[in-house]
Amino acid sequence: PIGTAELFAGWRGEGPLNGSLKLGIPLAGAEQPKVVVDFSSTDASLFIAQADLQLDALSGDFRYDSERGLSASGIRARTLGSQVSGKASAIGAPGKPITRIEAGGVVPLAQLKTWQKIEQPLPASGEVPFQLSLTLDGADNRLQIDSSLLGTALLLPAPFAKAASERRDTTLSMTLGGERQQYMLKHGALAALTFSVPGNRWAEGGGELVLGGAAANLRSDQGLRVRGRVPRVNLSEWQALLKDYSEASQGQQAVSLLRRVQLDIGVFEGLGTQVDNLALDLRRLSSAWSLGLESRTVSGRVQLPDAEGAPIVLNLAHLRLPAPEPTAPEAPRRDPLEGIDPRSLPAMDIAVAQVLQGEQPL
Repeated sequence: PIGTAELFAGWRGEGPLNGSLKLGIPLAGAEQPKVVVDFSSTDASLFIAQADLQLDALSGDFRYDSERGLSASGIRARTLGSQVSGKASAIGAPGKPITRIEAGGVVPLAQLKTWQKIEQPLPASGEVPFQLSLTLDGADNRLQIDSSLLGTALLLPAPFAKAASERRDTTLSMTLGGERQQYMLKHGALAALTFSVPGNRWAEGGGELVLGGAAANLRSDQGLRVRGRVPRVNLSEWQALLKDYSEASQGQQAVSLLRRVQLDIGVFEGLGTQVDNLALDLRRLSSAWSLGLESRTVSGRVQLPDAEGAPIVLNLAHLRLPAPEPTAPEAPRRDPLEGIDPRSLPAMDIAVAQVLQGEQPL
């Protein structure tokens, strides 16, 4: 009856409180009751349903104003296995109370995984310093987490690897509740992500991942698009990462979301060769993946069919093999493709308009 049901929906709390209540009840008309509650606590617990966040050993001085929201100073609590401190601000107006909770601390990465119910291993370790901002505005609730990632090690191939002593400012924001949840991530100057999900149906979501510093756009269509530029890609390093940290079902789910990848790669290393300044364009077709390649070394398209046993189709405008290395007359010539075992290659249908070795057509 005092208008708190929407703001505090799902909240649960217990523990000792000391406070006072100022209650204004209109005796006529359709006005809402006006409530101001001042209270303090030294050892309470609180569950905030919108963020699925449990606070223990909660202390601070609080005020709830039914016309503006919840405010507090000197909040201290324990959550996610660590001590945090912060404040709350009432930023609403009569008839629309809004509360913003700000808190900061340092939490172990393992606790963050538990909070977000992430069970699979991640290529990261250490602890995460953070500043959290939670805005409670009825159905329009938002959570933003900012971190320098000092103390967090990322076990990724270059350029995404990071030592625990390196700073890389990262922001994650998300909406909470509503028909669609929106997620936005900014990871230094390396990556930006937007993704929108109807309810918890991730397979129906859509978004964009941009590598290299540009901003990611909000999208309303289904599936994930990737674009941007990376200075270096080592194929074997990424294959090893996927082997260690990706289960088959998760990999299939990620691939099912992918719609298109457009990347400019400074240096590509893999398949026994190195390709400089490679433009890659991967598109999803009805029953296959189509991969466009453009560089001085190779140019053309590769079609990867879904059907098991169907041959991969290579239709190349040109393929440039490495130029022969100058050697002494008695020295044996080195095979530039010695690192490739033909028995490991799948069935392929190959058409190449021009083959060169260095600058010499073959």
